[in-house]
Amino acid sequence: MLVIRQLIQEGKIQDVFPVIKLISPTLLEDNPKLSLMLHAQQFIEYIRSGDTFQAIEYAQNHLNQFDKETIYSLNSLGIPVQTSIEVINVLSFVL
Repeated sequence: MLVIRQLIQEGKIQDVFPVIKLISPTLLEDNPKLSLMLHAQQFIEYIRSGDTFQAIEYAQNHLNQFDKETIYSLNSLGIPVQTSIEVINVLSFVL
């Protein structure tokens, strides 16, 4: 589990998915909120790296299944904000 924590802290979310599958093959399917959080974090990592097009593609391919869900994050001022995945998906098609 320390490996997963370290990967997340380093922003290497894509590397977390295979580790989770190895440890517990059904964990993400059994816990859709966890899956959503990890996919949302990967989306954020693409934005942070400046790879907007990859972020859009990732949102379209991986966040569509969560379109009625809401995620909570911190804005640039450290203030908690609530965002609908549906909004992210709409924005990804507009951009």
